[in-house]
Amino acid sequence: MVAASSLLWGSSGVFVRQLNQAGISARSVVIIKSCAIFLLLLLIILFTDRTLFRIRIKDLPLFMASGIMSVVLYNYFYCESLAVNPLSVTQILSNTAPIFTIILSVLIFHEKMTGKKTAAVLCCVVGCTLISGLFDQHGRITAYGFLTGLGSGLCYGVYGILIKEIYRKKYGLLTTLFHTFLTAAIVSVIVFYPYIPAVSVFKPAVAVSALTLVVFTLGGSLLYTNALNYIDVGKAAIITYLEPAFAGMLGIILYQESITVSLAAGIAMILAGVYFAAAA
Repeated sequence: MVAASSLLWGSSGVFVRQLNQAGISARSVVIIKSCAIFLLLLLIILFTDRTLFRIRIKDLPLFMASGIMSVVLYNYFYCESLAVNPLSVTQILSNTAPIFTIILSVLIFHEKMTGKKTAAVLCCVVGCTLISGLFDQHGRITAYGFLTGLGSGLCYGVYGILIKEIYRKKYGLLTTLFHTFLTAAIVSVIVFYPYIPAVSVFKPAVAVSALTLVVFTLGGSLLYTNALNYIDVGKAAIITYLEPAFAGMLGIILYQESITVSLAAGIAMILAGVYFAAAA
């Protein structure tokens, strides 16, 4: 399930690029994703089991933290990092997320940090670095650029930890995601209000790209969040490193991006890392 979620999330970058080319900003994409996924989950629960809306008031801070940190702040920091850093640097800093997840899972849930997990993390970090083309970049990044990129990694890494804690409270998959994206929708509209896209920009091709992006994002979220019921959050985090590998392969297939030695080596390293994680 985690591998499938990585495939969906990695593929979603294609549709983000199409929306950006149509003049829709990154912050507008955050609003579209958060609000549309919230509405889809709302409809699913309305027509299946309305008791899934219920949560205990004392658990509300967990859901709010999940929506604010893992959706809104993650996307905010990611967008800010893209504005001041090369794309490759942003990718590397954002993909520190599994490292944060693993460290926090060891400290909070007392998951074991085995030799295979360590090898998996090292392989994936090196692989992601190779795929990004970081070594082809020149120049220094600012402290602000570094902190925003690292912030995106931290916020995304916290997602698995928060979801695991929510599961400990005996909430189900749909309840967890609904309240996460309810919070994200409200906060993103408030924070990114000037970037709410006008209806007129959604021409047929743009609307199809937006809808596909929402479906892929929701599908990935359902698969990854559900997988945390069955495997360690640290192991799941490592497997998500498949996302940049899938994104790299899609770039070759759809955009005729060149196959470089570093890209091929990076994908191989990530696959090796996922193998170590599966065996851990």
